[in-house]
Amino acid sequence: MTVKPEAFDIMYKLKGADKMLLTTDAVGLSRGEKEFYHYIRKVKFIPERENIRIMYDDGWEEVRSRTDYESIKDLELGFLGSVKNILKRKKYSLEEIVKMSSYNASKYIGIYDRKGSIEIGKDVDIVVLDENYDLECTVCRGKIEFKK
Repeated sequence: MTVKPEAFDIMYKLKGADKMLLTTDAVGLSRGEKEFYHYIRKVKFIPERENIRIMYDDGWEEVRSRTDYESIKDLELGFLGSVKNILKRKKYSLEEIVKMSSYNASKYIGIYDRKGSIEIGKDVDIVVLDENYDLECTVCRGKIEFKK
């Protein structure tokens, strides 16, 4: 979650689960072709062929392989990571989080007739999580796309 927890709590009190959308700011920093400065983190990402050079404002620098997932997976917090952060706080139910992360978004962008809930006639887009909310399986339009 990029938003401070206190700010999220205030927004939740004002809007409630029915009027909030969870999103991610993960933009594929390791895959970019242009230099990018992340002003919040105070770090510059510089693509160099198969690597990405990461230069921090405090002078520290590192180089990671752009093709090795293990090397780059922690550069950004993805959508599931954001959801897990909210779940860890134990202030919101799983049902509220599903509403904010799936149902509301599909309504907002006008695709609720196909997405956002599990109903006959809709696309079968499902993520299966384990007891720690780690990804086990992803189904997209009825086809298993990822399985642990």
